[in-house]
Amino acid sequence: MKLHGRDQLNKIRIIFGGGGNCENPYQRGVLWPFSSSDIFREPLDPIIISIPIPKDLNIGETETRWMRRLTVAYGLSFEKNELFRFIYPKDVQIPSPEEIWNPIRITNEAPTLDQC
Repeated sequence: MKLHGRDQLNKIRIIFGGGGNCENPYQRGVLWPFSSSDIFREPLDPIIISIPIPKDLNIGETETRWMRRLTVAYGLSFEKNELFRFIYPKDVQIPSPEEIWNPIRITNEAPTLDQC
């Protein structure tokens, strides 16, 4: 109800982050409804975005593997007002009918005798 265009859901991106994040069971559990359920008309393959390694940390390749498990701890090292503000579905109002993308179908009419 809160999408301006129906195809917006097909461009969904999922960000995995937080302490303890791992492929099984967390990522698999989140991705399952997009591909294996009847929630969506057709299976979706969402884009998965990882949280980038902070540029102000001097860490080696070995430590980089642990970063996805440490993103919560790193985020907690900042004041709340310095962090990026997340917008949740409850914070978004339902668009008015004028804002919703509504494709207009053009129907070709048969030519009249005068036009032939």
